[in-house]
Amino acid sequence: MVQPHKWKAVVLHPAVTGAAGVILGAGAICLTLFLAVIQPLLKQKTDYQLQVDQLTAACATVQGELDQTKADLNKSNQNLQQTTGELEDAKADMSAKQTELEKLNQEMETAKKDLETNQKALEKAKKGVEQLKNLDTLFTDYDRQSNELYEILVNFNEAAANGNYDLAMQYDAQYGKKSLELEKTYEKILELLENFRKGNY
Repeated sequence: MVQPHKWKAVVLHPAVTGAAGVILGAGAICLTLFLAVIQPLLKQKTDYQLQVDQLTAACATVQGELDQTKADLNKSNQNLQQTTGELEDAKADMSAKQTELEKLNQEMETAKKDLETNQKALEKAKKGVEQLKNLDTLFTDYDRQSNELYEILVNFNEAAANGNYDLAMQYDAQYGKKSLELEKTYEKILELLENFRKGNY
């Protein structure tokens, strides 16, 4: 059977006891110094660290917003460049359309002038047709008057051959009048033919 340990009283040397007292006193002073100086500094450091962390977080937030702003700016710049390119294309297309429109206007002006020229030519041709109708009428009158003059001449010869001089004189007067009419018709025909030759109609 194990016997219980018996504790013996230990008597410390006075020097050891004094050293222990000094150590304990120094520890108390260090603790007091820690509580009075070090601990507030540590707390202040902690506060500073908290502020630094907050500022770091704020900077990170601002940096994120700045990066987003840069990204938005780059996107806006790309959109602007695209819009500028589309605008340049639209300007080029508009310039091409303007050139085409000017060309069409020139062609329309040319066609208008051609139409006016053709219209004048048509009007002149119509006048020419009218003059041809007049000329045809004059030729018809000339043939009729020639035939009438021939009949008067035949009747005159018959009356003179039969000794009917009074009747012959009447035919002679008719012949003179009809000859003047025939001469005037002939002159009108010559005038119209000359106008046709010169293009004055």
